Amino acid sequence: MKIDLTYTLNYDEIKSKLHYQLIVETVGSSGWETGSNKRRLNEQFTNEEQEIIWSCHRKAYRWYSHTGIPEEVRLLEKEYSVWLKLKQYCIDNFTIYGKNKNFGR
Repeated sequence: MKIDLTYTLNYDEIKSKLHYQLIVETVGSSGWETGSNKRRLNEQFTNEEQEIIWSCHRKAYRWYSHTGIPEEVRLLEKEYSVWLKLKQYCIDNFTIYGKNKNFGR
């Protein structure tokens, strides 16, 4: 028997934890398709996790451009952990905060 843990996030938690806007803008950017980014993705994410990234991006894009943030969303544990890992990956590799670790200090 397999038990899947599910996270339920409300509107405010979606905004504060998932950073869906950053995901949409990063995954949709020209920098995402570069060879160096693809190499980093392959180093830091498994093939399964990379498939989940596209699922996360589809949800984020729908919220960002069509429906707005839902009142509640349920994510399987694996999807939630990949989403958080992707958020940090985007910050580290595509924002000034990640490229300059001393920014704002």
